[in-house]
Amino acid sequence: MNDVSSQAPRPDAVRDLSEALAAQQAAGPSSADALAQRFLARVQRDIDEQVDLRVQQQLATWKAANPGTWLSQRDRAQQAKEVMLGSLGIGVPLTIGAGIFGGIWGIVIVWVGLIIINVAWARRS
Repeated sequence: MNDVSSQAPRPDAVRDLSEALAAQQAAGPSSADALAQRFLARVQRDIDEQVDLRVQQQLATWKAANPGTWLSQRDRAQQAKEVMLGSLGIGVPLTIGAGIFGGIWGIVIVWVGLIIINVAWARRS
């Protein structure tokens, strides 16, 4: 359930409300609107803080569960470079072997396979 709202009220909020009620009783009914506005502003600020905290917690949990989706632009560029160099590193010996044993069709099959792998990797990101 909601961990944030199941906690006891914050002591400073209770104190502020008590002080505001005491001030309103001393000032009379004319200050009721100002008291209500200050109280509602405080409640809204507290709710916003709790929502922000909850969003940050959920985002941190999601980032931990999905680490690859939060890569920086530099990390993505580094990965792209590694895939490109890896494809070339694998492609050259495979091309030689395919040329020797499979002729032109072996070379075509090797490079079509490498293209498919690179396109699949690029679409993943």
